[in-house]
Amino acid sequence: MNQDSDLSLRVKRPRPSNDFYESMMCLICSDFFKPPIVQCNKGHSYCQSCVQKTGSLLEQKKSCAVCRSPILLELRNYQLEQLLDKFTVQCTHSLKGCSKVVTLSQRPEHEKMCEFRPQISCYYKEFKNCQWKGDSGDLAEHLTQAHDVQELVRGMLFRYLWNPPNEHIWRYRYRVLKQVIGGDSEPFTFILEHYYSSDDKLLCFLIRSPDTDVKKRYRISILNRNDEANKIAFEGVTLNFEEFGHIKDFSKGDLTKMLLVTYQQIMSFSFVCEEDQAVYFSIQIQFF
Repeated sequence: MNQDSDLSLRVKRPRPSNDFYESMMCLICSDFFKPPIVQCNKGHSYCQSCVQKTGSLLEQKKSCAVCRSPILLELRNYQLEQLLDKFTVQCTHSLKGCSKVVTLSQRPEHEKMCEFRPQISCYYKEFKNCQWKGDSGDLAEHLTQAHDVQELVRGMLFRYLWNPPNEHIWRYRYRVLKQVIGGDSEPFTFILEHYYSSDDKLLCFLIRSPDTDVKKRYRISILNRNDEANKIAFEGVTLNFEEFGHIKDFSKGDLTKMLLVTYQQIMSFSFVCEEDQAVYFSIQIQFF
């Protein structure tokens, strides 16, 4: 083979196709693999962090989405992890100005520190002058530690009591919801947001997912203590911060993405507790 033909072969050497890059994506998060990578006993691979959020091995809930065989956390796909060092992609925040090109293995760490990553302000910035600003994934911890927002840890169902608002005074309420599916699983973290507009006489409820990779269907219900078949219910999908702005600006957003209840409705579902003589309404949240 002469030098010219050898050069021609080198020039025409194909680059990885889109199909190849798709093969480097986790079936759970639909994003590029993040090490460590684990697999089922037939070789289908997943991010270990994604698998740990899908159930408990003791309950036999960690099954492969392709073949339904068990996913083994101790069975690492080292060959695939090595491939992550060999291929590069643009930073996720390239459209916001980041020009970095990183290997797939470097990508998760870079994007945690990228100067162009989206950051959010604390919910309490406007009415408590809180100056905190950070990653959306850190907001829940900030709310519980800095503002004593209650954290509830449950499985699929959350249920508790809330006081109705004063008709003439606006208010915000938040709850951090930790959904634990199995004993050895990482919990899903969500934030229940509630805002009462005294001008509109409306209570607004929505559930936020600080993790942009997590989307969960849920049903939120206002229950009648005397007749639970009589309830106000809404089904939706958790929202991230780019999909919906601050809940106080609800009227500027898509109203089909939240539960809206009039003040008159919430009072008709409220009751006086015999123990403390306070007025409450019952709220229930179920994830699917």
